[in-house]
Amino acid sequence: MKLVLVVAIFSVMGSAADKHLPLSNTILTAKTVYIDNRSGSPRDGDRAYQEICAWGRFQVIQDKSQADLVFVITAYSATEGNIWGPPSVNAFSVLTVLDAKTGQTLWTDSKYAGRRTMKKAINNLRERIEEQIPPPPKKR
Repeated sequence: MKLVLVVAIFSVMGSAADKHLPLSNTILTAKTVYIDNRSGSPRDGDRAYQEICAWGRFQVIQDKSQADLVFVITAYSATEGNIWGPPSVNAFSVLTVLDAKTGQTLWTDSKYAGRRTMKKAINNLRERIEEQIPPPPKKR
């Protein structure tokens, strides 16, 4: 009886990898990405490029037709109500990952716009991928 209870508790708790819907196999097996910066800010594109290169998982290429994935960077602003004063306008940056062959949206993340917006979005993608495929051990 105790064994059944322990098994039931652990099966409900799940593992860390169970907290998100699994990513598309297209993301997990991709080697190349094309960055499509539609944000209106060259800085967002530069930061995304720097983060992807520093990560080292994907090769950034200039020919969209040869890419496995397209990282689309967009931005928008939204007015939010505030009971203590006038409404505030907040800017957001969005990273959307598309299947380069089909155009299907595979993953998306939005963040309040700021200095580290693209870093945070790309790190979120990195964490999600590494939940499913741990990175190789570092060589000493």
